[in-house]
This record gives sequence, C-alpha cells and structure tokens, in this order.
Amino acid sequence: MSKLVIQQVKCPECGGQLNSVGTFSPVKVCTYCHTEFNVTGTTDKEMEIPERIVVFNTTRDDFEREVLNLMKDEDYVPNDIFESAAFKDVEGIYLPMFLYEGKYDCSWNCSVGYHENEVRANSAGDKVKNVKVLKYRPQSGTTKSNYAIVCAAYEGSEIKPELIEYARAFYYDKHSARAFSEDMLTGYNFVLHNLDKELTWDKYGYETIEYLAEQKSLEQIPSEHYKDFSCSISTDSKSEGRLVFLPFWMVYYEYKGEHHYAIMDGTGNSGITATTPVDKDRVAEVEKWHKIAKYVKYAAFASLLAIFVKIWIPVVFWAAFGGLKIFAKINENKILTQNRKVREGKLALILQS
Repeated sequence: MSKLVIQQVKCPECGGQLNSVGTFSPVKVCTYCHTEFNVTGTTDKEMEIPERIVVFNTTRDDFEREVLNLMKDEDYVPNDIFESAAFKDVEGIYLPMFLYEGKYDCSWNCSVGYHENEVRANSAGDKVKNVKVLKYRPQSGTTKSNYAIVCAAYEGSEIKPELIEYARAFYYDKHSARAFSEDMLTGYNFVLHNLDKELTWDKYGYETIEYLAEQKSLEQIPSEHYKDFSCSISTDSKSEGRLVFLPFWMVYYEYKGEHHYAIMDGTGNSGITATTPVDKDRVAEVEKWHKIAKYVKYAAFASLLAIFVKIWIPVVFWAAFGGLKIFAKINENKILTQNRKVREGKLALILQS
C-alpha cells in the first residue's frame, strides 16, 4: 500500500483539519469556517495514495456561473438575491470514496395486475353487462448486470452531510479517471478517508446495489399495476473496494440570516443542487387567485345538489371555477416572468462588471 507524506494544520477557530501536498502559505483561510489565520506549525501525516482520481473538468468560474444562473431561474428567489446574499469562498474539494465493481444477480417476484372482462347480472337478474375487472396473478423473473458504484469513505464533522448525500448519486465514469498524481491536488482541499472498504460497503454499497437491481427488475414487469414486489440479491465479494478521489465544488452563503448552499460535481455531469431563499410575498401573490379558484371549486361541488332545481346554478359555478383557474395560471406566469426578467437584468450587469 503506497503512502504519501502530506502536511496538516488545524484551524484555531473551528478545529477543522486542513491538508496540503506541499508547504502551507503563511496565511491560510479555513475551508470549513472561512477564518483567516497565521500558520505557525504543521504536522507530517502519511496518506494512503488512491488508485484513481477523477480530475476537475470544470473551473471555479463555471461553478459560480451555474450558481448565479440557478438563482436567476428559480421561480421564487428574491429579486435582491445578488445584492443581499453573502457568499463564502468557493471550495473545490476531493472526496475520498471507495469504488466497487462487479456483478449482481437478482430474483424478483410480485403480483401483476391484468384486466379481465366479466359478465355480471343486475340486482333484478333480468339484465347482464360486461365489466372490466382488475385481477392479479403471480409473476417472477431474474435480472443480472455489471455495476460500478462509488460510496463515500468518510464520516465526520469536517464534511457537511449534504455533500455526502450528493456524492452518493455520483456517476463514476471510468474513462474520466486518471492514475493518481499528487500534483492534481494542488489548489484544492481534500479529505483523508476514515472508513474501511468493508464498513463502507455495509453502510452504503449493498443498499445502492439493491436500489439498482430493483429499478432494473421493475422494468421487466409487464404492467403498471403490481403489488407485493420483493427481490433477492447476491453480489460479488464486497472486499473489492478501491480508494478513489472524486471532485466537487461547494459554496455556502447567507441571505438575511438564512443559511444556504450549492454543490456541483467537478466533472459537470451530475448538475447542481442547492437550497435557495423564497420570496414569501411573491408566493402569496401567486397563490391568492389559486386559493379563490379552490373555494369556488368547493362551491361548484356543493351546487350539484341544486342540479334538479336549477341546472344553470352548477353550470355557472363550474364555469367560474374554470375561468378563475385559467386566470390564476396566467397571473402566475406573468408574475414569475416579470421577476425573472428583473434578476436576468441584474445578473447581466454583474457578468459585465
């Protein structure tokens, strides 16, 4: 097992462990709490060299642009988001993960629904009619496939849980992986793994394979109607996990006391995930006419009781409901479009500066 000697220093503010493949600069900004501090002493640490590393195919500017576009396009983001949000430093981070490759076999069974015509007599017994009835019959099958999944090999406070959760959906493209070189870590934060491959498999690996196998099995069911689905899965040896480093972009920001984040994988293949603030006044403005339409719908249902007295009564209520729903949707699109154009204009000015 190859080792690499790296430098470590602890943030005096939050205690976060910072790693470097070379000498730290005299002044360091903590990637966890963003405190700037003077580096007065470092510790040598042996790091297990990962077998493969997926390099960053996107830049910090790419990530920042994606975050800004997301804020521009989200329907209910406040229009002053660009002026009022306080962004912390964008962080490029390599996350240690175990790569598991192999094959799985899955046997599944369930009850599959099918429609059958039945001839039924009325209560008087003098008339019959055909009725389509949904019935179920047992069905089973097998699926098998190769898999290549990655599971986070770290647990602790230094990595935010939202990044761990996002990383679980990372698509590992073996063609974008490279042989590890310490130069690839320069300029990025990285974390050392603290889980072994067997424990990581038990916590995350089998669960992921189970999900993949279930989705593959569900594709074989010949009907949209089914129940009592179950499957049994067997896989290759779980000890085949290999340590890899995968790239992610992450930033935290505040908006009027609210804490939010944005994450994107460094390859750009998995898209961006983020939380954004919500303009509650805009939500109320949009929902106002939808609520009125909902109350008119309730009145329309109630008016059906008067259908044998005055047929025009329910007709009027249902027509009013339909008209209000159309108006509410038009009003919603108008409000959201107008506010999006405001953010588009502000973002254009930011990008020009």
